[in-house]
Amino acid sequence: MRMPKDRSAISLLWTLALALLVAPAAAAQEDAAEPTPETAPPVSPGADAPVYRLDDGAGWTESDAPEPERGTQASEIREIRALLADDQANRALQRLDAFIERAESEGSPYFSEALLLRGDTKVARDEEFEALFDYERLIRNYPQSEHFVTAVDREVRIANLYLEGLKLRLFGIRLIDGEDIAIELLIRAQERLPGSSIAERASLMIADYFYRKREMRLARDAYEVYLVNYPNGPNRIHAERRLIYADMARFKGPRYDGSALQDVRLRIRSFKERYPSEAAASGINEGLIARIDESTAAQLLESARWYLRQDDGPAARYTLRRLLRVHPQTIAAQRARELMDRQGWLVPEVKTEPVVPNAVEIEGALSEDAQAVPAGEQP
Repeated sequence: MRMPKDRSAISLLWTLALALLVAPAAAAQEDAAEPTPETAPPVSPGADAPVYRLDDGAGWTESDAPEPERGTQASEIREIRALLADDQANRALQRLDAFIERAESEGSPYFSEALLLRGDTKVARDEEFEALFDYERLIRNYPQSEHFVTAVDREVRIANLYLEGLKLRLFGIRLIDGEDIAIELLIRAQERLPGSSIAERASLMIADYFYRKREMRLARDAYEVYLVNYPNGPNRIHAERRLIYADMARFKGPRYDGSALQDVRLRIRSFKERYPSEAAASGINEGLIARIDESTAAQLLESARWYLRQDDGPAARYTLRRLLRVHPQTIAAQRARELMDRQGWLVPEVKTEPVVPNAVEIEGALSEDAQAVPAGEQP
């Protein structure tokens, strides 16, 4: 499922232009507030300073990796990580800018890691949009890097922030919606890591976003894509349940097409058979099927009335009889009987009384049966 390119491209270019306008002023303010690398106090982690890694659950945590030799690029990366762990994002960014400029010309093996760290530093400075440029640079230019998957995951996290309501900045104030950029980032994540847990999460985030926005057609398609790509995914029950509700929400009333309701009915039956406890907890039961039957019957009744307005009696009569045959216990069926009665189409049922034979007829029948049985077989 691909979103329209024009909206996301225009939004991205517009935000980029605004970011370029605001960046010089922000940089000047930052330079005035923060010490330069020459005037800043030196970072001296010491011989036994710990090495830090950014853990998904616990934030910056101490690593068991051996300490690199002092004065090397590995040692400098370690010092920058220590600054980030100590919430000194501004100083870490200054160090990273100088390191990346130098490492790019030298072809350093730590260049991709430095790009990832600079993106993380910008996120720590509440500059998540600017961080996307470093993540994208790493993803596009260094797909073989060990930090490739981490960069894609960082983009998915930023996309989730935009889908949850975080806005892009305009002249330093968050005013612009970022949903289009978020959807594009999530689609790219699925293309770059197909079949992965990150792609699975990105696919579900798109579907849930459309469901929250009440765009049920897109939500229905997104959930169906998820179930096709991840039939055994950890969120398949959630996706199937939302798919049922999305299909039901697409039915706008008896005057509109109700063909999708038949598919919903089959999905409900299947969901109840495979996940009985989940179905009972979420209200997917016979009551929901009864609602679907009522909606389908109301749609047939409305179709019959339309045929009558078009003076097409045979079609109206056929539709009403079908309604009575398929949905006889619905409220629409009662109204259909009233309508057929007014039109003279309701044929009264002929009640036949059961015939009770008398004692003489029973005795005669028994004697005839006894004569028909061969003598050797009589008791």
